[in-house]
This record gives sequence, structure tokens and C-alpha cells, in this order.
Amino acid sequence: MESLWHTPVTAAQIKGWTRRYPLLSNVVRYVERGWPNVQPTEPSMSPFWTRRGEFSTHEGCILWGSRVVVPLAGHHQLLQELHSGHQGMAKMKSLVHSFFWWPKLDADIEAVVNVSKLEECHHQHHCTNGVGRAVHGLESTWITQVLLRTRCFWC
Repeated sequence: MESLWHTPVTAAQIKGWTRRYPLLSNVVRYVERGWPNVQPTEPSMSPFWTRRGEFSTHEGCILWGSRVVVPLAGHHQLLQELHSGHQGMAKMKSLVHSFFWWPKLDADIEAVVNVSKLEECHHQHHCTNGVGRAVHGLESTWITQVLLRTRCFWC
């Protein structure tokens, strides 16, 4: 955990977010006091339930093996910072999977990388105010559709 000071989020932030996020505060309680005999009914608990024997806690943070479980509040900040090196999706996934985990992590990484590709392509092709432009196979993603309906960031 001490090595988290090299990352865009700190252990103290993760601890605070974990404490304030009801789902993860329940996971901390289960890890420290024991999991219930029956799976909790909340669908968001399912990814944690399937790994329930693999979690531990350290200073208020949840670990899955050697990976830190990052609360929702830190997802965007962490992915944006890690993606700023523009290393591509495979390298980014490898890096993130080495240190962090949360449910649907791969989908979040793919969304960040795809939006970045869209913004780069959109800017390089001197957009037409962001309306109606198809961008290299991304035209069917929901985030692409939202961005294409808005004005270009650079216009």
C-alpha cells in the first residue's frame, strides 16, 4: 500500500472513498468479520461474492491479492492519469491489472481508450462542428454517439 504514493490516487483517498461507498464498506465488514452464508441480493455485490475468499483489507483499503480495489470515485481519475501516456489499450490493461481492480474494469479501460481515439481523430480531421462524422469503427458506441451530437471540443 505504501507504494500507492506513486499513483494518481493515494491510499488515504482510497480509504476515504471505500468508507463512504456503501457497497465497499459492506465488503470491508464482510472481509473482516466474515461473509454471510447466503449471497446478498444486491446485484452489485455479485463480483465481490464470487471472489469473497480472495479479499483482504489493509488500513481501510480492500485488496484482491496484490491489487487494490478502487472505489467508483477514483475510477475516472485513475484511468485518465494512466492513459495520459497514450500507451494503447493492451499495455494500459496490463498496467492497470497489475495494481488495481474493480468490477467491469476492462469495459472502463476500453471506454477511456475509445473516447481518446475519437477525440484525437475528431481533432485531426478538422471536424465539422462534431455533427455526423463517422470515426474509424467507433460510430456504434454510445459514447461516440453522444460526442458526435455535441459541438467539437476544438471549434
